Amino acid sequence: MIRIIALCLSLVIVAGCCGEIQPANVLHIHSSANEAGELWVSINNGEPLRLLHDARGYRPMVSPDGEWLAVEVRLMSDLEVVRLFHRDGNRFVAADKDVTTVAWRQAAAADNFELEALEHTRARVSGWANNGTALLLELSSLRPGEQDQTETIVAIPLDHKQ
Repeated sequence: MIRIIALCLSLVIVAGCCGEIQPANVLHIHSSANEAGELWVSINNGEPLRLLHDARGYRPMVSPDGEWLAVEVRLMSDLEVVRLFHRDGNRFVAADKDVTTVAWRQAAAADNFELEALEHTRARVSGWANNGTALLLELSSLRPGEQDQTETIVAIPLDHKQ
């Protein structure tokens, strides 16, 4: 009887050491940046693909549904933009729209200011809305004659049919 209890306890311990079994539909996205200023991304341990290059830094963020990858790109110390990619199987492809430009135009129309007059513009990912159907961008800049940065958050609807 003691041997049976010891065997059962051993099996429980061994089963716990093996880790959890991952569901087959789990999406694994891995990104890495190197010293050459390149951003590499792989999906489900596939072949890494270079998405971006020639930047000072990156901050990639995946949408909740795994269909989108928004990447904050620091081009210069005071210039940040966001690049958007859509998942196509086991790779990400650049989206048709420049979400940074779309967001700044939307903010300029809403607040009635000239885009060309702005300085130190930055676009950062604030998050995702509506389960990944919209990208929230935080925009900040200096306007002529002002010393404090102006900040706003803009929602960019995403077309899942791209």
